[in-house]
Amino acid sequence: MWMRPPIAGCVRGRFRRWNTTTPVRLSALQNPDSDESREQLAEQIREAMKDPACLSIIKDELERGDDVNEETHVETPTLNQLQKVALAASLPFIGFGILDNCLMIICGEWIDTTLCVSMGFTTMAAAALGNTISDAGGVFSGGVVEDLAAQWGVKAPRLTRAQEELSVTRSYERIGQLFGVVLGCLIGMFPLLFIDARKAERLKRERALDEMYQTVLEGVSDMLDADAAILMLVDEETNQLYTRARENIPEFRCHIEEGIKGAVARSGNFMNVEDVRETPYFSAKRHINYQGTGLTVVSVLCMPIIGPDDRVFGVVEVINKRGASMFSEKDEDVLSAICSHISTAISSVDGSEQAFSQTMNLCARSLKNTGHRLNSAQNRRMDFLFRLVLEEVTSALHAEAVQLLIVDRPSKTLYTRVSENLPESRCPIDQGIMGQVVSTGEAVNVHNIVESPYFDDSRHSDYLGTGIAVDNILCHPITDSNGNVIAVIEAINKKGGTFNSSDMAFVNAVASHLALNMQGPGTSLKSILRMMAHHQQGTARHDEAAIKQLLSSAFDEVDVNGDGVISKEEFEAAAKRLIAGERVGMHHSRTPPDKII
Repeated sequence: MWMRPPIAGCVRGRFRRWNTTTPVRLSALQNPDSDESREQLAEQIREAMKDPACLSIIKDELERGDDVNEETHVETPTLNQLQKVALAASLPFIGFGILDNCLMIICGEWIDTTLCVSMGFTTMAAAALGNTISDAGGVFSGGVVEDLAAQWGVKAPRLTRAQEELSVTRSYERIGQLFGVVLGCLIGMFPLLFIDARKAERLKRERALDEMYQTVLEGVSDMLDADAAILMLVDEETNQLYTRARENIPEFRCHIEEGIKGAVARSGNFMNVEDVRETPYFSAKRHINYQGTGLTVVSVLCMPIIGPDDRVFGVVEVINKRGASMFSEKDEDVLSAICSHISTAISSVDGSEQAFSQTMNLCARSLKNTGHRLNSAQNRRMDFLFRLVLEEVTSALHAEAVQLLIVDRPSKTLYTRVSENLPESRCPIDQGIMGQVVSTGEAVNVHNIVESPYFDDSRHSDYLGTGIAVDNILCHPITDSNGNVIAVIEAINKKGGTFNSSDMAFVNAVASHLALNMQGPGTSLKSILRMMAHHQQGTARHDEAAIKQLLSSAFDEVDVNGDGVISKEEFEAAAKRLIAGERVGMHHSRTPPDKII
């Protein structure tokens, strides 16, 4: 970084500062018999005396007896004197470096977070403006730094003019200045310890996001044929939702406990409501003349924006589907995809690595875990349907609790997808009854867990901390089209008895339907096509055997003599009779049809 000297005095010393600004020639002052007129010299001295500092300098110079016109031997300054020269030269530059860098960083940061954000300037422009301000400050503060150094007793050693002009003295002076300005600039970087280095970048990204949000909201409203759309983010400090972008709706805030948006933000599950008036969320004050727009809210689709660790950043809500009673599943998928991109954009404000990592983890889960979709709307729909299924299974089996666990083979664990009356959990894939079911692919029905080899008092006496003491268990595998176990469904404690064969048949039917749903759309059709292919192969093998049998029978019917020789015409006639159901003889030998001539 380019650095200017604070004032001329830092370079040449106090005497040189006075000598460059005062027209008195030192040679004339020390040699009054020179050709210079005495009157002119007296006038110069009178002018110089107006500056009190000049009196002290003149006195010092006269005492030094330095006759510049006399050629004498110049004594080299001692090492101690040279070190003091370097020290005296360095201290003013240390102060200047601190002041210069400190001003540049503070002013540059302020410009970067204000003018550069609002007016679109680059960070380099902020640095240039900050440096300009620091340079201006250095011009006006150079004398102050020198005066402070003098007050602290930092003075150069008393040297003659000739000693000051020596190259070794100048070298030590330059080294001191260099050391001082470098050290000062390093110390002047201390504001960086208190500055948020990413603040300006975040503000610029948020400004770009605001523009993107507005564009997206306008597109979503048109794409889904909605009367209005709004994007609201969660303010965790106030526990509120606030408007970030909107279409046909003014800005407003609402508590996270209120309405459909609040329910979606709290649960992380989307909601597609056909008629809000038929729900407990309806409020005439809020939904009639919505936010003063004149809109009466009827149908609503509200989708969560889910970030890392399943944290809800906010929601996107579209209101009143035009030309239909409610928003479709395609609308749900489209809005879910848009919310996924918004989530990635929001995460990138805190670092693109985090956003990219989140996307990679989502893709990895979709590849490794059966039943997991990249589209969060599909995942939420599946979870909702699975939860309804488990509620019905619990009721049909009269079970105390039921859970659906997914096989995660890369981590060799089973984890809860949905459950009824049980918390989410994760357990090793080879543990207990579920491990037995996963390894064998066969259902297990235990009537008395205490007397079975699977009993574990620490686990079954207080199952998953629910207070449920396990008595009997029915655990059934869910397999894919290739016969691999992808999940298990487990029912615990049949009320009033134990699970029987009828219960096992019922759970088997449920597991078959769940398997088709978990493997994704089109799986049932693929299974049918695979079954038809097997059927056709089996039919072809059956037809081939039947033809061989038919040829053999035809040959036996004609070969009455048993010599194994018949004519082609005789064989064709016999075959026609067999096909027509007319059998002539009862010969059933296994003579191959290759004897036909």
